[in-house]
Amino acid sequence: MGVTIDLLKGRVDDSMRGLKILGRAYMALAEYSEARGAFQRACALEPRDSQAWLWLGEACERDRYFDRALDAYRRGLQFEPKSEVLSEHLAILLADLGRLAEASTALRRALELDPKNNDLRLRLGAVELARGLPAEAEAVYDEVLRDAKDPDPQAFVGRGLARAQRGNVAPAVADLEQAASLSKDDADPSYNSGWIREEKLGDRAAAEAAYREALKRNANHLNAMIRLAGILNATARAPEALALYNRALPLAVDPRQKSQIRDVIETITKESDAQSRPQAETQSRPASRPL
Repeated sequence: MGVTIDLLKGRVDDSMRGLKILGRAYMALAEYSEARGAFQRACALEPRDSQAWLWLGEACERDRYFDRALDAYRRGLQFEPKSEVLSEHLAILLADLGRLAEASTALRRALELDPKNNDLRLRLGAVELARGLPAEAEAVYDEVLRDAKDPDPQAFVGRGLARAQRGNVAPAVADLEQAASLSKDDADPSYNSGWIREEKLGDRAAAEAAYREALKRNANHLNAMIRLAGILNATARAPEALALYNRALPLAVDPRQKSQIRDVIETITKESDAQSRPQAETQSRPASRPL
């Protein structure tokens, strides 16, 4: 691959076209730092070339220079304000970085250019949910479901969560059950249904069934394991709860969550030992002789 690049560098000049070809070649080889250099030179040579700014943004994003990527996309939009692809890249990166207010604005602008882009609409719904704006999120998901030729499980999940945040529990559960029926391999709708039944309705039995269904679909669904284990422990089924917590422990990535799981395991183990000790002592004590 290095030889190919060396040959290419010998054949292309420092013209706009040559720098773009070189940058794209570096991108194909995942040599993002070199790609950034080529595209930066291209942008300096022709600052009004929106495609060069787009490709520079992509190279920066792949190289994890996210602020530089955002700047490149914005510079490109200065010269081509109606570019759908630049608007989409900017909006998606802002959403992925968790810059929710900016992402909401950018997604709405991108949707003005491409109103039926379902990926952008679903992202906007998720952003509004994360911002604590369930009414706005529900309106977005309503549009997706109204326009869809085929029912979209992700939109049903999003609308269900939005409705749950607004306190409309029964419609929320109905949406999540619909999502679960449409997507047989996705565990999240069942998990979310369980969470709503447990937290909003206080129905542990129905929540337990939903968490078990989630684990049938994805045996390593960490949140479903933890929630189900909590119900089992609270309903005097400590051995099964302990087994689930022990399964969950190596799956946890967040150090705080890992520590919490360890604490629960230790507590359950101590309580089980305390309960079994008197029984063991009674069994080992010699029977008293009758008077």
